[in-house]
Amino acid sequence: MKFTKRRPNDGRGEKLMDMLERSPAPSGVFLVKEEDYTRGGRMWAQSLVMTIFGTVFCGIVIVVLVMAIVGGAIIALPCLLIFSIPFFMFGGPMVLGGLDTLINPEPLEEVTHKMWYDRKNKFLVLIEHCYDVEEEEEYAPEVVRELYLADTDEIKVIYDPPSDGAVSAGSSQVVLWDQNTDKESRILMFLGGFPYSERKKKALEKAREYSMLMRIQFDDKPISDYNAWNMEVANPDGGIFITRGGPGVADFD
Repeated sequence: MKFTKRRPNDGRGEKLMDMLERSPAPSGVFLVKEEDYTRGGRMWAQSLVMTIFGTVFCGIVIVVLVMAIVGGAIIALPCLLIFSIPFFMFGGPMVLGGLDTLINPEPLEEVTHKMWYDRKNKFLVLIEHCYDVEEEEEYAPEVVRELYLADTDEIKVIYDPPSDGAVSAGSSQVVLWDQNTDKESRILMFLGGFPYSERKKKALEKAREYSMLMRIQFDDKPISDYNAWNMEVANPDGGIFITRGGPGVADFD
């Protein structure tokens, strides 16, 4: 397989960020998207869910062990202890993590992500602006991710279908994609998220918009996010492949 030859990062992201801080965007540089969100603070709902689920997993095993001791089934105790290890390994961190986010929350921050595209140099950069709410302090902007586009890059829509039992509602994402990458993931950058039901509507419309803005090819057929794994790198032996969630973006470090 012939892998993509991509121009290595050379500090253009930092230079462009400094330029944008001092003056308006130069000719040929476009704001692709801007996203505001909060980060940190006490996340009550998430923390309580983690704590409750973790307590349930650990509690089931504890009840079984107590019943075995009270019922005189001491001989079965070693087997039960071995059986309980996965429950404690899964439930224990959930309980501790949930409690930790309540007791020692991360600082509450207001975050703005701005993605800029330099059409002349075919260069994409994601810049983060962060404001500490408690300290009332604005941090210096930082380059989160930067890369030069290759001629074979394209815009795709990938989706994660809803899970059984409505545990997950599913989702779809517009992504910058490298089919011929030598990394584990074919995803170069996440460009926008949508509900699963919009994978063939609004997600495709936004993907087409990005394709026209960056003047790169666009694939109008949504595919499962599982295809984002580059199996030649992630699973070269072709054995059983177990993963937790999607592959994320390709690592260029």
